[in-house]
Amino acid sequence: MRIGAILIPAIIGSYFINDVMLVKSTTFLTGFVFFGDPVLKRGLDLLNYYVPNWLEYLDPRKYVLHLLLRFFFLPISNKYILTFPSQ
Repeated sequence: MRIGAILIPAIIGSYFINDVMLVKSTTFLTGFVFFGDPVLKRGLDLLNYYVPNWLEYLDPRKYVLHLLLRFFFLPISNKYILTFPSQ
C-alpha cells in the first residue's frame, strides 16, 4: 500500500512530463536552492511583515475544512468551523 502511494503518482506524472522538462526543472530547483538565499530571505521578510501569522495557515487541521467550504461556495460561519486543540 505504501509503495503504491509513491509509485502511482510517479507513473501518472510520467505520462505528462518528458525528460527535458524533468532535467530543466531539476537544474532550476538545484540552482535556486544553492544560490537563491538572498531572494528567499527577502521573501520571508516580506511575508513576515505583511502576514505575521503565516505559519498558522500551514496547519491543515485548522484551515482545510474552511478552504473546502469556500471552494464549494458554501456560506461560512465561525460557529460551524471545526477546531482542534493545539498540541
